Amino acid sequence: MNKLSAALTKFWPVLLALLLVCLTALADMTLPADLTVIEAEAFLNDAGLTGTLVIPDGVTSIGRSAFEGTGITGLVIPASVTAINSRAFADCDGLTGTVFVPETVTYLAEDAFDGTDVTIVYGEEEDVTTDTDLPSTGTDIPGGDDDIVITMTDLPVGYQYEMTPDGCVITGYNGRPDAALSIPDAINGIPVVAIGDYAFQDCYELTGSVVLPDTVTRVGNGAFFGCSALDGTLVIPGSVTSIGDFAFFECLSLTGGLTLPASVESVGESAFAFCEGMTGSLSLPANVTLGARCFQGAGFTGSITIPATMTLGANAFTGTALDITWENPSFTFEQVATIVTITGYNGPTNAGLTIPTRLGTGLVTGIAAEAFADVGLEGTLVIPASVVYIGDSAFRSNPGITGITFQKGLITVDAYAFADCTGLSGTITLPSTVTALDETAFSGCDVTVEIAPAE
Repeated sequence: MNKLSAALTKFWPVLLALLLVCLTALADMTLPADLTVIEAEAFLNDAGLTGTLVIPDGVTSIGRSAFEGTGITGLVIPASVTAINSRAFADCDGLTGTVFVPETVTYLAEDAFDGTDVTIVYGEEEDVTTDTDLPSTGTDIPGGDDDIVITMTDLPVGYQYEMTPDGCVITGYNGRPDAALSIPDAINGIPVVAIGDYAFQDCYELTGSVVLPDTVTRVGNGAFFGCSALDGTLVIPGSVTSIGDFAFFECLSLTGGLTLPASVESVGESAFAFCEGMTGSLSLPANVTLGARCFQGAGFTGSITIPATMTLGANAFTGTALDITWENPSFTFEQVATIVTITGYNGPTNAGLTIPTRLGTGLVTGIAAEAFADVGLEGTLVIPASVVYIGDSAFRSNPGITGITFQKGLITVDAYAFADCTGLSGTITLPSTVTALDETAFSGCDVTVEIAPAE
């Protein structure tokens, strides 16, 4: 043992030198020069990967968690890289100092450098004019002029967002709940291109107007759902092409009218429903597609012409006070094989209504649930012999209906089908073919209902 200790003591400097040579050889790692994409989790938790990592010139994308949890202590990113994905360098504990992100990078995931202690600087190393730190998570890539480093102080207070290849998408709001809304046109130099799904949902204390920047192309589903205290006007710029389902649903206090620019191609289901404070005029593009009950219960007034080129969902204007001229009144319907079910109606309501026997290439056999609910029908309703089924609440809350003509062939009248059609009176006689009549079908109507005897 004494001889072994003596030998170790004698040769220890030599062993240490050899060890240092080996470590030096491993210190900097250069990946194969022909790489173009580093796949997701390629080196995940690879403890043997240490030193400075040099990404080859030619790599365009660094995948999700590609180097997460490795031992790298330095990083060189070439100008060929355009995307650094989620947690690409997260939890690289030894990664410190400055990481230069070239200006070619258009997408940097907000958590790409989570768990590291680095300073992110945008631009080539020789172009850097400041050492001001960006957030340690590396969440923000600015764009625009060279030699500009945009810091945390440039971020709008309270906005949550994500960077995408197309630009910045606002995804949420956690600022002062009763603040006046002011949507930025850029975050860290990247244009705001969309208001994400449910981004401001139920921010019911936010006030002011909704002025979308002219960089925004999309308003997501439920984006401002239930923002009932917004009390200014709504401005939709000519850059917007789509407005999602329930986007401004129950924004009760927005005021003024609404002009949708020609760029808008689609407006989703109930997008402006119950915007009752918007009592001004409504102007729509001739070729827009409107979702079901798009403007239901909104306060718009004045006259509007609905051209034949417009595609309408069921009951798009239910419950509005608009004076509508219909160039091509139409029913909305679903067809399976040769069987048609009517799902809604967009057309004049003040001169009675006869349900057609045929639509498309099929026979009309059913009226769907709520198909004509609260659309303001007046006068006599005529239902043809082809209809065998009238669905739940199909004609509910049309107090202007004063008479109904049924034809032999009807079998089922479902719950609340004609409930609260208070203009009906006297005796309602259903044909003898009816075998299923829900007891609530005429709830709220001062009528006597009977089924004709079989012949």
